[in-house]
Amino acid sequence: MDTTYLKQSLGDCLSKCLAEVSEKRPRDPIEYIAQWLMKHVENQNFIAQKKAEADELEKQKVNFEKEERLREKRKAEAKQIAEREAEKRRQEEERAKKETTSPTKLPVVIEAQEPSDEAKTEQSQEPAESKENKEAEGQEKEGEEQQQPSEETKEESEEKPAEETKPEETTEEQPKPEEQQEDAS
Repeated sequence: MDTTYLKQSLGDCLSKCLAEVSEKRPRDPIEYIAQWLMKHVENQNFIAQKKAEADELEKQKVNFEKEERLREKRKAEAKQIAEREAEKRRQEEERAKKETTSPTKLPVVIEAQEPSDEAKTEQSQEPAESKENKEAEGQEKEGEEQQQPSEETKEESEEKPAEETKPEETTEEQPKPEEQQEDAS
């Protein structure tokens, strides 16, 4: 168990250090090994730091490229907006010029653009559907109107027999106590 730990953590480092000690044969090999291991740790930390910096630099490059694309896109959009505004101003100037040169001094009627073919087909389909809906609603209303007069005629027919029983001599219609009871029920 101890040997596997030493092999994993110190194996390569220690083997390189011992190989260098055998080549150079320093006076104090223990001091040399200690200094070599300390330098090795510093080198490993430096390499890790450089790697982290390189990764950060790569991220910054990617972010910069994204920002650059966004800037270009914004510039293009700003240019399009400026062109639209210039076109609107030019149209307003033309309209104002036409108004001032018009002998009647009436405002010029601005022609609307024709809708595209797709919009025309959508508009033609919508009225057909709405016509069908209106026709269906009209038929329902007619049916309701036909039902309502029949109810009114029933009420009128019920009142007519009562009116016939009244004497025609009186100009004022005063209900008799018997008729009041019938109307209440």
